[in-house]
Amino acid sequence: MPETLEIVDTYFKIDLPEAPDGVEKEKSDLQFRAKCLGIELPAEIEDVGQVAALVSSTAKNWFTIRRLLKIPSTSKLTAKEITSKLSTAVENEETGENAYKTFAEILGIELDDNIKEKIIFEDSGIIDRKHITDLIHYIENQHSEEEEEEEPGADGAINSDYGEDKIEDLVHKILQGRIVLDPPWQRGNVWKTAEKRKLVQSILRGIPVPTLLFLSTDDGPIYVLDGKQRLTSIYEYMVDFGYTTSNNWSNQMLGKGAVFNLGQCRNKKFNELMEEAKRVFKNTKLSYIEIKNISRETTVELFNLYNSTGQALKPVELRNALYHQNPIHKMLFEITGEAEIQQFNYLQEDETNIVKSKLQDFKMGVRFETLELAEKYLGYRRAFSDGVFKPVTAEKGVYNYWDYLSPDEDPNDVANEILDAVLYQNFLFDQGFNGWKPKDSGGWELKKTQSKMIVSLIISSIACDLENAEVIDANTMKEIIDVMDASSSKDEYGLPARDNSNTLWDYQARWVIGFLNKVSAKTGIKIEDMRINHDFVNSMKIALL
Repeated sequence: MPETLEIVDTYFKIDLPEAPDGVEKEKSDLQFRAKCLGIELPAEIEDVGQVAALVSSTAKNWFTIRRLLKIPSTSKLTAKEITSKLSTAVENEETGENAYKTFAEILGIELDDNIKEKIIFEDSGIIDRKHITDLIHYIENQHSEEEEEEEPGADGAINSDYGEDKIEDLVHKILQGRIVLDPPWQRGNVWKTAEKRKLVQSILRGIPVPTLLFLSTDDGPIYVLDGKQRLTSIYEYMVDFGYTTSNNWSNQMLGKGAVFNLGQCRNKKFNELMEEAKRVFKNTKLSYIEIKNISRETTVELFNLYNSTGQALKPVELRNALYHQNPIHKMLFEITGEAEIQQFNYLQEDETNIVKSKLQDFKMGVRFETLELAEKYLGYRRAFSDGVFKPVTAEKGVYNYWDYLSPDEDPNDVANEILDAVLYQNFLFDQGFNGWKPKDSGGWELKKTQSKMIVSLIISSIACDLENAEVIDANTMKEIIDVMDASSSKDEYGLPARDNSNTLWDYQARWVIGFLNKVSAKTGIKIEDMRINHDFVNSMKIALL
């Protein structure tokens, strides 16, 4: 708990009075912190642990208010100063009501001449601790209402045209490059041969095919938003002769005036069909909706809405669509082995293979899986938020990285950071990506998880920084990791029983702060004096709250 209270002292400008070390010093420090945060304590503290937990939970509420008021992490303010900002935020400019009256209304307190401000404020001018949670709920609700009332985005109304084309004409546009089947947000070809044959049968029988969805720009090609599998199947059948029709079609006639039946078309490639069947196939008209000139983000959103196969894009596929032109993304795509052609622009071939091999050690056969692991490492390693640190989901952490941090980073530097983390991980962690996880039936089991993979790479990245700064050598750090990774330490450093944003950040924070404390104990160097990213370390301390 002491390491988490240090960050409270820093952010709320709590300057502890001098006193001899010992139990009484610990109690007096807690008394002083409590007073600074608006907590009234009895003169004598009996349970130090209980009071420390109360101070930490109250500080966590103050951190939440900081975030809601958008106070940047670089600003260190006392609880009284934050109360003043909070008062300004709730004052009613139209009626001239002061913050005290507004607070009273929010909290449901009826005012009269006998009501003293002490009901809401402590003598020190700090909001009473028992009211903080209610005020947080009020501010959060205000934020939610503002978000709901936002005007439509810059994209505005979507302009679209309806049309239809013969299959033959659509295929010609694909051949000419005017229709693009494979924009970066699209998935690969997922239809099996049986599904393709059903489509061909529907066309020959005159059964309507669902409407296609296109996207076009004034000076660019036409992209397929929905209907890629249908158009690809038609193209493969008509141009590539890539598959035959079914072998078990009946001799059913195809309607009045038809000169062929399905039986005559079975087990045939397009070039083997009788001429009348070819003519029917080529002249069948497919309807389409063409959407014009919208943003790439809206394009991806529409793809999800219109995806009729029921196989919506995964988050990593969406990010590939949105950020595929980002220099960091291009680098990750290459060093994780996702690129079809390896050009080795960022790492040497043997170095790229080391990174790719390590990340693929966790691969389960899912598309872009190694890319996603690298993204999560960056999202968690940066521990970024737009104010004071707040645990967020892995997905939001990754988006924060892409939107706010990646533009300022150099792809070569990030590539070498990941390479160093992988090399140190190979040396430091004998158990690899295996961590101790509680079993539902009781007890523990050693299990390979993404969470342990991310944490081990982050610890390895910190270890690299520490050795480069000559704080500690790699062999000593390996001894520390061996102790933390042992079964005897699973209660302190084991995986959470249930994964959510809070438990995963807590797991990472326990490892980071625990590792740095042990390094400090070995070297005699205080954490704040180590040449490492202290914004990240402070975020981990806050996460422990």
